[in-house]
Amino acid sequence: MTEKQRPFGVSMTEREMDECLPADEAAFRSPVPTQIVSNGEYNPLPQTAKQKQVEALIKETADKQAKLHNTSRRKFLASGSGMAAAFLAMNQIHGNLFDVNAAELNPDAAGDRRATYKGQF
Repeated sequence: MTEKQRPFGVSMTEREMDECLPADEAAFRSPVPTQIVSNGEYNPLPQTAKQKQVEALIKETADKQAKLHNTSRRKFLASGSGMAAAFLAMNQIHGNLFDVNAAELNPDAAGDRRATYKGQF
């Protein structure tokens, strides 16, 4: 990237810009971010050990569940069950922060739970 191509207001060096990966090009497409990404204004912090653990658990769970439900990992992660997998992984690493249970990894069970709260508001 040349100086002429650098976005207005970006103070990063050319080397720093080359090291950054836009969020839409990040290697792992998770339902939730598993690391800080750059928006071009700053150099992001490296992925922490806990973020790596969460990412690994999401991948592991998605691989297992995708096989069980005869779908791709990408499709599983794009579903409500994929989001449940992400919340379960974060709960396992960071403690119980989210009200989610393992039954929601099954798309049918996730639909049943959603139906329970359908008329809540």
